Amino acid sequence: MDAIAEKSISPDGPGCSIGIIQNKEFIFKKSYGLANIEHQIPLSSQSVFRMASVSKQFTAFAVLLLADDGAIALTDDIRQHLPELKEYGKKISINSILGHFSGLGDFEDHLNKLRDSSLSGFFIGSEQFVSNAEYYSVIKDFPLVHEPDTTMEYSNHGYIILAKLVEQISGLTIREFTNKRIFAPLGMNHTFFSDSAEEIIPNRAS
Repeated sequence: MDAIAEKSISPDGPGCSIGIIQNKEFIFKKSYGLANIEHQIPLSSQSVFRMASVSKQFTAFAVLLLADDGAIALTDDIRQHLPELKEYGKKISINSILGHFSGLGDFEDHLNKLRDSSLSGFFIGSEQFVSNAEYYSVIKDFPLVHEPDTTMEYSNHGYIILAKLVEQISGLTIREFTNKRIFAPLGMNHTFFSDSAEEIIPNRAS
């Protein structure tokens, strides 16, 4: 692994951290390249990465915890809990959203609407600077792009709606709920949902 990484990752370019775990113990752990090219900061085992869509598995975990609590049923129509969503004329189950069968669509399906909305100037990638609440306020009125439960289409919009569901049912922000129910119990003390574009995150890898 070390030979492969040394050959393929430039020491003065965007870096990569590699960890291999066997029987719950690290048998290899090393970082290569830079966490920040502008300031020439090397990556280390303390570097904090933006996880992007890896966050979806934790959003889904949060939804399943609420189902286990009996607070929701996965067969519920999402509008049962979020009635401000557009009247779709079709049932969209929580389970359909979890599995990307909802028909709610994604960025590319609604680019013109996004750019003409209060998120004016929206481009893919800029969503990291928009709060969940701001984004939800726009997409809650978007129409379906296809019939629910007919085809799989990856949907960031669906997972923004699921995050809103977690907040609505739990009374906590998605950050507070996942910290309380997932990250803290698992000892994941440096993993969290960042909920402010202005937040200072020590050791952030940019």
